[in-house]
Amino acid sequence: MEPGIEASVSLQWAGDLDRDGQLDLLMGYSGNNSSGSCLFLSSQKAKGFLLKHIACHGGIGC
Repeated sequence: MEPGIEASVSLQWAGDLDRDGQLDLLMGYSGNNSSGSCLFLSSQKAKGFLLKHIACHGGIGC
């Protein structure tokens, strides 16, 4: 990360969205001029992984 860039990630929701009996996550992120959310599902994961990144939605600007 570049010096002077402030960023954060937070857990927005945790539960079983895809009904496979395992945890799914919705994570939020924000930076100097952007913010959004990313979805991670357990049912789509590859072998050896807990979750798979499925999609992000965010925005940039003032």
